[in-house]
Formats: sequence, C-alpha cells, structure tokens
Amino acid sequence: MFDAGGLPAIMSMLIEHDKYLHRDTLQSCMNVVTRLIPRMEPKDPSMDSCISSLSILLSNEDAQLSEPAMKCFVGLADRFIRRGKDPAPIVENGLIEELIRRLAQVGQSSASGGQGGGGSAPPEKPSGHSVTTIINLLSTLCRGSPNITHVSCGRKWLEGLVGSYCIQLLSLLVFIQDVLPIRAYQNHSLIIVWER
Repeated sequence: MFDAGGLPAIMSMLIEHDKYLHRDTLQSCMNVVTRLIPRMEPKDPSMDSCISSLSILLSNEDAQLSEPAMKCFVGLADRFIRRGKDPAPIVENGLIEELIRRLAQVGQSSASGGQGGGGSAPPEKPSGHSVTTIINLLSTLCRGSPNITHVSCGRKWLEGLVGSYCIQLLSLLVFIQDVLPIRAYQNHSLIIVWER
C-alpha cells in the first residue's frame, strides 16, 4: 500500500471528507496512516506533502484525527534524528505554533478552572495531546535543530503554563540552555534560565 501511494490517498480522503466518514472508518484510516508513516525516509519525495497533510489533521478539532497525527509527528521527528538529519522540514507548516497553542490552552484552562462563578460553566479543557507528549516532541525537535530551538524560544509560550507542568518543562530546557545565552526567567514558583 505504501509503494502504491496509499498514504497520501488516505490522508487526502480524511482531510476532504472527514465529516462524512463513519467514526470506525476514521479510526481505521488513521491506524493505517500511523503504520505507514514510520516507513518514510527524510529524503522521501512525498515528505513535504505528507507533512502538510499531517499539519491539517493535527489542527482538526476531532481528537480522533489530531491525536494520531501528533503521534505521526513524533515518529517523523525521531526518524529524522536517527538518520542524522535536521528535522526543520517537519515544522515548516506551523507545527511549532500549533504545539505552543495547545500548551497555552492547557495552561489557560488549568489557571481558570477554579475561577468559575455566576452560574457560568468553567472553560472546557482541551482534549487529547498530553502535555508530556507535546513537550517530548518539542524536546526532540530542539535536540535535532538549533534553528527550531531559537524559533521555539522566541515565543512566550512558557507564560501560559502553570506549576504542575514545570518539572516536565525542565527536560526541554536542558537542551535549550546549551544553545542560548541564559538569564533568569520566572514562571510561577519555578526559576528558569532563558535568554531570547
């Protein structure tokens, strides 16, 4: 199926017709995608179109599409690293921005979760994409590309997170501190070294 061009065909169908497909069909298609993605090599001629399609699926509000897409990006990033290639092509379609947006959503949801009042319902916490998975993906990308590290650290995404995620952030910052000059940066009760 991979050699016959099945991967781009399935992703195209998911992007164009996801609202008309049965839930079981969506799951089956994404299972095929997650199994075929690891067969791709960094120099694969269809890599750019694959990353573009995965980016669209990742931004989908349906977790049944976006969560497997996240796993595919993790697999692709690891593939690039293992092949000694810079994973920069993976982020060319806004992956960093999407990851940062999701981290900010989680932080805002956690920070405002206990402030509901006046009969209003508390904000719904973003579904899927655990903070650990997102930070691990960012760590892998930063480890493989200094350029991605600079792009990631040029954002104020840390401000959106709360103390419960600070320990997980340290695993990412271990890589950052070797690339950028350092200064004190405070996020809640945690002091972080960081210079943009």
